[in-house]
Amino acid sequence: MTRPLDRLRSAAIALVVGAGTVALAQVQAHVQDEHLDAVLGELAADRAAFAASGGGTYDQWIAMQRDALAKIDFGGLSMHQLARLYGEALLDRPDGRRPALDRLDALRPMVREHSAEGAALAALEYGLRGAPSPEHHPDTELQSKLLGRAVRHAHLHEAMARGLTPGFVNAIEQARDPEVLRAHRDAIADLPRMVVASPPRMAVEVRSLWSLLGRLDLDAEQREAHRVMLVDYLRRSAEAAGPDGGDAIADDGERAFVRDTLAVLDGASARGTLIGHEAPEMTIEWSSDDSIASLADLRGSVVVLDFWTTWCGPCLSSFPDVQALIDHYEGLPVRVMGVTSLQGRVYNLRSDGPIDCEDDPAAEHDLMPEFMAERNMTWPVVFTRQDVFNPDFGVRGIPHVAIIDGRGIVRYNGLHPAAPMAAKTEKIDGLLREMGVEPPAGDDPDG
Repeated sequence: MTRPLDRLRSAAIALVVGAGTVALAQVQAHVQDEHLDAVLGELAADRAAFAASGGGTYDQWIAMQRDALAKIDFGGLSMHQLARLYGEALLDRPDGRRPALDRLDALRPMVREHSAEGAALAALEYGLRGAPSPEHHPDTELQSKLLGRAVRHAHLHEAMARGLTPGFVNAIEQARDPEVLRAHRDAIADLPRMVVASPPRMAVEVRSLWSLLGRLDLDAEQREAHRVMLVDYLRRSAEAAGPDGGDAIADDGERAFVRDTLAVLDGASARGTLIGHEAPEMTIEWSSDDSIASLADLRGSVVVLDFWTTWCGPCLSSFPDVQALIDHYEGLPVRVMGVTSLQGRVYNLRSDGPIDCEDDPAAEHDLMPEFMAERNMTWPVVFTRQDVFNPDFGVRGIPHVAIIDGRGIVRYNGLHPAAPMAAKTEKIDGLLREMGVEPPAGDDPDG
């Protein structure tokens, strides 16, 4: 039988040893944080240089990711550090996902399930195991199981408020199976409430959240309540102070992205004042057709706006479809207009790579007629002061088509120029009839 004094002495020793172990763990975590800061800082600089070069390849981008991963010892990472790597999109490929999953499984016994850390683990596991990606195709059952475990976790709100779930909303937005989202509709619809209580850095995922909410078939009142809440959060986040332990917006690029997201959520499309309303004004800074200085100059015709850039392969590939539409309505009041904005470079014109026009708008404008001739573009092109990813038209990807009727009212939005011809002509024919103009008759436009 142990004497009381011996038991007290043993407890005191255990307490000292335990405290020393905790202190050592804290020091190790701090050292690893500093190392990750250095690796991610270097990666951010490399990514910025890659983007500025304008001529990088996919293989070079992947090589940058691999170089960063090679500098990281996954065996010493904490849950939060793993989540940071996921938020930086370093764990999307197998060479990052495999060691991250191994470390996640090793950490699992050390994480209390019913805690903020438990919610963070569930969110990260969904991202690594459940979220689909070009190189990872989990089955629907696994996606739904892991998403439900994360999005319905009782401590998810706390985890997000502490900045423990970077990349989680982006991961949910990658789900393409409507059944997966439908199964957790109410829980996903509650995410805006959690996001607006999160650190400013979470603002970089609001655009994905808004896209996700748009797929939930919410009623107009609920959607508007979410929009107002998120707009306020974006404003606060964009004005927040600089980096603070990874919780604030990291750099000017992220801050610009957040401001762009704010413009999207404050634009006509998000407000529900685009379809059925007069087309938002676009400030035309250059036009290949001197008769077009504003959208008002096209009033009286059905107008097909095609948002595009010279670097967009799918945009260029759709040009024959655009020309076919023009030919189909030859002689009728249907006008197609290409809409772009300054990009700093002109792509796909010279065989030796993009032409640098940074800080020289006139040079970029002057190259457009040559580009149009090279691509047999017979329709007018304008540069607008508004970005080609126009927030009022809700342009999230290009090519993007909107159709305006003869009165200047937006009737259709978010179409693709390479959509089946019949799907486009059906819409345009209806608008022509409203104007008292008989559309082309006879041949099947797709034939």
